[in-house]
Amino acid sequence: MKRTWVLLLLVLVLITVPQISATDSPSPRMGSRMIYDPVDQRVLLFGGSMYDNGYTLYNDIWSYRYETNTWTEIETSGGPSGRFNTPFIYDSDTHRIIVFSGFGANERSADMYSYDIEENTWTRLQPSPMPFARSDTSVVYDEKYDKII
Repeated sequence: MKRTWVLLLLVLVLITVPQISATDSPSPRMGSRMIYDPVDQRVLLFGGSMYDNGYTLYNDIWSYRYETNTWTEIETSGGPSGRFNTPFIYDSDTHRIIVFSGFGANERSADMYSYDIEENTWTRLQPSPMPFARSDTSVVYDEKYDKII
């Protein structure tokens, strides 16, 4: 059963919100990544996978708004292939998401993409040197020095 859970940090209480129809929310999945977008006051979900006699990999983006308890799929094109357990950060200065590597199609991906939230566009990045492919790892964004660590 698909459910959306919300952690109320001020009182440290975990609640379930009223159930949303199956067609109006992301499919069940694991290894997806989420960030809070403070500019638009919503949560963004990227990618993930589902295993049922083989992996289904996702490269979709969904937006969740707590105030209205609504999920909305954001239609995009030209982005990364489907993947899960990908390092994922939010750059508040440029209002974009950075996706690096992750596990997809039976191997770790060795690519990096930027998603511009305002323009709804993906751009492939090619830093030099490119870090090794990886998954199941964490990264953080250092706003002061504009670096991913």
